[in-house]
Amino acid sequence: MDTTIAIAQILIPLCLLFWQGISPAKSQIGWGLKTVLVMGYLVAIALAGLWLSIPWWIPYLYLSIWLVIAIVTSRSIGQQSRFPKHSIWAWTQVLVCGVTAGLFWAIALHIWTGYQPPAISQVALNFPLKNGIYYVANGGNNELLNAHLDLVRSKRLQELRGTSYAVDIVKLNAIGYRATGWSPSDPAQYAIFGEPLYAPCDGVVLQSANTMPDMSPPKLDRQHEKGNFVMLQCNQGKAVILMAHLKQGSVKVVNGDRVSTSQQLGEIGNSGDSGEPHLHIHAQRLGSDAAALDGEPLPMTFANRYLVRNALVKN
Repeated sequence: MDTTIAIAQILIPLCLLFWQGISPAKSQIGWGLKTVLVMGYLVAIALAGLWLSIPWWIPYLYLSIWLVIAIVTSRSIGQQSRFPKHSIWAWTQVLVCGVTAGLFWAIALHIWTGYQPPAISQVALNFPLKNGIYYVANGGNNELLNAHLDLVRSKRLQELRGTSYAVDIVKLNAIGYRATGWSPSDPAQYAIFGEPLYAPCDGVVLQSANTMPDMSPPKLDRQHEKGNFVMLQCNQGKAVILMAHLKQGSVKVVNGDRVSTSQQLGEIGNSGDSGEPHLHIHAQRLGSDAAALDGEPLPMTFANRYLVRNALVKN
């Protein structure tokens, strides 16, 4: 597990909940600001946290614990004065709590704006996976929700501009985890590995690849970013759809093939620049001859749903 994720999504929430429950409030306003501060942080990480090494339901557990603590501590707060005693230290604590709570809620609000699709034409697609519960690891309209947006801001990487609104998808097992074990090096231990991939639209295969090896997590093949992939031209030629990181030898179509919606195209793998098995899918306008992924990026909807980080799809 990434150290930053462990700190932000385990250590800090537990410390804040402990502080909320154990540290007595010395005034009603102090209790209120402390309670709002903790909730603001929990809401922010619930919206933007990457719940892969940690099951997706953990933020809901945190919020449930927060609610219990808030109810229990509220019973004694009526005995406290409305404002803290007239001391610089007491008022400093209240001020720091208020500013920090405001910061956390401002971050949460900014994250929430990324749940709205950009105000441009959207590509309507069928969800390309079936028979499971799927978790969106990257997706949305700001950098805190979608790492692809942060990536393509670099002028050096404008040849990848078309991936801006990409969505990365994994499959969850019965306990809401995406793999057997913590972070196994065997790609077959990931729930999505080998899952059939279906065409999200009617279209024509523009490009495909089928021979790249599946990497052992967390190894990457940065020389072949897409790995094995299928690139379709859909919507009467108005959009290009890329599905990448497919399993070696599984791709069932070749350049020039016409495919229909829900036709099997291949299987999910871990080829190319992929830290673990997942499906990368994005929509764009047709790219240039020199860089197929530099076309204008397009947001996607699946069954009229705009998918963002932490969304679950049952299909």
